[in-house]
Amino acid sequence: MLAVQWAKICGAGDVFAFDTDEDKLAVATKTGVTATFCVKYENYLSRFLEITCDKGVDVVFESSGNAAGIGSSLLLAAKGGVVVLMGMIRIDNVDGECCIAPCRIR
Repeated sequence: MLAVQWAKICGAGDVFAFDTDEDKLAVATKTGVTATFCVKYENYLSRFLEITCDKGVDVVFESSGNAAGIGSSLLLAAKGGVVVLMGMIRIDNVDGECCIAPCRIR
């Protein structure tokens, strides 16, 4: 929720919230997010891509630390987008493929 609120404060146009907990998504709706997605349902990714015209978003904040969440966040980012990993993670167990441009990790 902090990332959602921070994005809104910083002037993000569209802000999307993803979670497994529908109560948390209801709270996110009250903060003015563009759309919420419950990741327990298989169609969340196709619905998200439809809303973003198959482009994804410029910045994704991943805070669950869950391997599936990290893999999904890579699919949500637009080409050239940024994925910010905020949770405790073990990157060695993340499934999926992506093309990562050379970058500096701080």
